[in-house]
Amino acid sequence: MSSSDTNSNNNEYVPVTNSPEKVADVVTDQVPPLAAPLAAPLAAPLASVPSDSAEALDDEKEEPAVVKTDVAAPRILTLNEVFLFGPSVRIADLLQLQDIYAGRWLSLSAPFPIPDPERPEVLYPSVEHYMAAMRLARTATPVERGRDLAVSLFSREGSIHQKFLQMRLMKKVERKQDQLMVIDDTETERLLAETKSVKDALLKKSLTPFRMTLNDAEWNLMKENVLREALTYRWERDARFHAIVEAARTQGKFLLYSQPATNAGSEWGGQWKSGRIQGENKVGQILMKIAGFSF
Repeated sequence: MSSSDTNSNNNEYVPVTNSPEKVADVVTDQVPPLAAPLAAPLAAPLASVPSDSAEALDDEKEEPAVVKTDVAAPRILTLNEVFLFGPSVRIADLLQLQDIYAGRWLSLSAPFPIPDPERPEVLYPSVEHYMAAMRLARTATPVERGRDLAVSLFSREGSIHQKFLQMRLMKKVERKQDQLMVIDDTETERLLAETKSVKDALLKKSLTPFRMTLNDAEWNLMKENVLREALTYRWERDARFHAIVEAARTQGKFLLYSQPATNAGSEWGGQWKSGRIQGENKVGQILMKIAGFSF
């Protein structure tokens, strides 16, 4: 399949897609509107990734896990039936897609641009950026100031992403044409650092200089729908993402958004540990619904 490349105009990462038409869309920044359907069937295997980059899996005992999921009634799952995905999961081609970074590519911090639903010319570099921007745009007071700040902080041309883009350029982070986006441990650290900056920008102390407040109660009511918007866009427009999720579904895997032990109780993800799922795993739940999983 065609893979992501480096934008010759701004050295920005260009997302992977199997459709030449979609490549043209991304290169010219004319990303299709949110929730638009796929324009062409997805091609099959991903480009090969050197197997010697894979890290050996730790030996873990496969204990049964009782999981409550909205996809179906609770059932017992072994670790082998769970596909862990997230920014820091092991590097391994567990789905036999010749893509050892598959689990990391599904993470919320993975670099795939998502357009603003009201201003499609504005792109947000990842799901994390999109979520932060929508929180500002939809719950901030004053409203117009929130919308403008969302763009100036979190968009692809915004201050946060541009700062980290310049850091990548200084370190000469480059990829050859037709090479898959590599999310090794070094790049993972960069993406997580950028994500932290995005989240820190929403703290009360960060917003005080802008004389702006956020309505947390309002955000709590809408945040799952905002996440669904972003994941649906990636499912429909990111061919690499689609192929990974589809392979997991075909192989009967349960999607678990893996988070560190310190965030084990998070609503977005969780952990498989000692036969139990800790955390609500809403990212995995929503993605399984979008992709039509059944258990």
